[in-house]
Amino acid sequence: MLRWTNEECWKGFGPSRFKSVRRCAKHGIHIHRLKRETRRLLRESCPTIPGVYGMIDDQGELVYVGKSKSLRHRLLSYFQASAADTKARCIVAHARQLVWEPAHHEFDALVRELELIRRWRPRFNVEGMPGRRQRAFLCIGRAPGAYAYLAPKIGSTALHAYGPVSAGKRMRRAVERLNNFCRLRDCPDRVPMLFADQLPLFDRPLDEKCLRYQFGTCLAPCAARCTSIEYAAAVRQARAFVEGTDPAALQTIEADMATAAEQRQFDRAAALRDLLGDLRYLRYQIDRLHRIGKHECLIYALNDYRGRERWYVFRRGCPHVICASPTNAVRAEQCHALLASIEASAPHGSPEEQLSFMLLVAGWFRRRPDEYGRLLSIEAAREACARFMPKQARIA
Repeated sequence: MLRWTNEECWKGFGPSRFKSVRRCAKHGIHIHRLKRETRRLLRESCPTIPGVYGMIDDQGELVYVGKSKSLRHRLLSYFQASAADTKARCIVAHARQLVWEPAHHEFDALVRELELIRRWRPRFNVEGMPGRRQRAFLCIGRAPGAYAYLAPKIGSTALHAYGPVSAGKRMRRAVERLNNFCRLRDCPDRVPMLFADQLPLFDRPLDEKCLRYQFGTCLAPCAARCTSIEYAAAVRQARAFVEGTDPAALQTIEADMATAAEQRQFDRAAALRDLLGDLRYLRYQIDRLHRIGKHECLIYALNDYRGRERWYVFRRGCPHVICASPTNAVRAEQCHALLASIEASAPHGSPEEQLSFMLLVAGWFRRRPDEYGRLLSIEAAREACARFMPKQARIA
């Protein structure tokens, strides 16, 4: 009686961004007032495979979405007598039905979970909610004295832009330290810039507008304390650091910190330690999207829970489609045609949605660096298809 009939069944989570996968969440149970009875139903009907699950309240509203490598084990944990998680107890107290949807792999379930959270916006979910985290771009620009700053959008004054990155307090502090380290100005744009090689015909005394020049953290272009060439070199240094082409900067700070510690200059060593930590954080924020997002098309080869290889195709860092890897001529031709169509298409969704999925993918590979070895370029994928295709089809 407690198991669903076809008429009572939850209509489903909806279509997947992986367009080649048919999704159908018609698996579920009603939650019994006795935990042991709910556990019995789960053991009988819920599989031990990856997937996503949802909690439905008595109004038919989806109140929570989660994912797991093993659906049965995860759902059983909500109804253990020893369960002490306050949030889990609260979710179960509001839920009347459990639904689940199998996935090919844990990565597949992770992507599907974010997709469902963004679509249904369950009230007990926090991570993945649209607009929860502020994002910004790290920009270098605003002539004539360019400097590093954060902006919600890339404006016309930005000479170079990177990101998006977190817009939290630590990132703002890291950008401030970058300006200090490279001795770039950070004063308001209304302050006029006057370089030493661009002095007016009639000299007049110029004073610095702040104390940063006295502390050695600014070249003071507001008071003609540097030439335009010197300042441009400092801007290039900041850009090289952000782009990762100047590893000597962090090495220099590390060496200075070690020297200060040996000389028992502990205050200076502590200051250099904080500087090093913030600049490393800034580099991490820039790097985490670069390795995945720089490619127009990437293929992630994974074995599903049955051991069959599947290709997860990324379009500019966003999950785009799943297909079975080529194992014969028919599948090879299908994959080859699919790759050609993907290259001509655009990523799914709005820019904000694309960013959310890019960050999800970047986080997956950051936690599992060995998985980078499973990534295939579009050229390598075509070569894998060509091994099974007739010679005429390869030429076409």
